[in-house]
Amino acid sequence: MMKLIFGKPPENSNFDPQLEGWAPIKEPSPWIAQLIGIAVGALITVLLGVFWHLATPMRNFKIELGLLTLLSLVGIVVFHELIHAIFQPGYGITSNTYLGFWPSKLLFYAHYNSVLSKQRFMIVLIAPFILLSIIPLVFCVFFQYSSTLMCAISLFNAFLACVDVFGFILIYFTVPSGSVVQNKGWKTYYKIAEQFGSPDSGQAAAGDQQR
Repeated sequence: MMKLIFGKPPENSNFDPQLEGWAPIKEPSPWIAQLIGIAVGALITVLLGVFWHLATPMRNFKIELGLLTLLSLVGIVVFHELIHAIFQPGYGITSNTYLGFWPSKLLFYAHYNSVLSKQRFMIVLIAPFILLSIIPLVFCVFFQYSSTLMCAISLFNAFLACVDVFGFILIYFTVPSGSVVQNKGWKTYYKIAEQFGSPDSGQAAAGDQQR
């Protein structure tokens, strides 16, 4: 079953990246990643806002920060992380999936504690951005539909996905094709996948799968 935790992402004690020949991805610390991600998220949010303004019937809208709005925003955060989990092997209901909040880094996360292919890892990262930010925009453009709620969800989630988009770009450009990827806590490692069977189904080679 999926596990809920409070604190930093867990480390798989059975995973020794140095001993097993995994290479670390050159990624910044959580705080630096957050700062870079915020810059990326702000740019993407502004660009999406321009598209909402120019390509849909939406011209101007206001969000009143009442209790209901704040609860809705919290709900989007939770739903965003659940989407990450759903796109993990086993639809996020295996013991390898963790949903958590890391208060010292102000970071919500959905963590998978085993091996994924590069492609699956990237899909897990980008899925909430596509489903909650891009699809509502495409729907409103195609049907010329005006929805303040859909616009607000799209833009808020775009900013929320800032670290996800940064991570997607980082993995795309730094991890070779045909690799598998695994986290140990915050750190991410990769290796060529030739000795693995089907990592995305949770069936990694015997030496690297969860015990």
